[in-house]
Amino acid sequence: MYLKELTESETLVMRCIWDANGEIAVQDIIDKVAKVYGKLMKRTTASTFILKLRDKGYIEGRQDGRIMYYRAIISEEDYKRSRAKDYLDFWYGGSLNRAVAMLCESKELSSQQYERVKNLIDELE
Repeated sequence: MYLKELTESETLVMRCIWDANGEIAVQDIIDKVAKVYGKLMKRTTASTFILKLRDKGYIEGRQDGRIMYYRAIISEEDYKRSRAKDYLDFWYGGSLNRAVAMLCESKELSSQQYERVKNLIDELE
């Protein structure tokens, strides 16, 4: 499944929607973006990102009186899986071996992390 990439601000809005585990109102999204991510967002700005997310097929909305509620129709896991595949394809020619080798060779992994990666690979075999 190909999913269009999200901008940084769209991702913040989507995180709020995913974290809601159901429906969330626009004002709740604005409040959470400010509280959790420290980014102030006007209602018109939030509405613009919400419309873009709807147009990209990530969310759907319903109106209850004067309040719009939105919910995800693409799961966070599906999005992460799509982004990971795109990243792997672009930077490593689709080779998971090359990606894992780069991570292990970067020396940014602690010995515990290295062992965990090794164990995960062993479990896959």
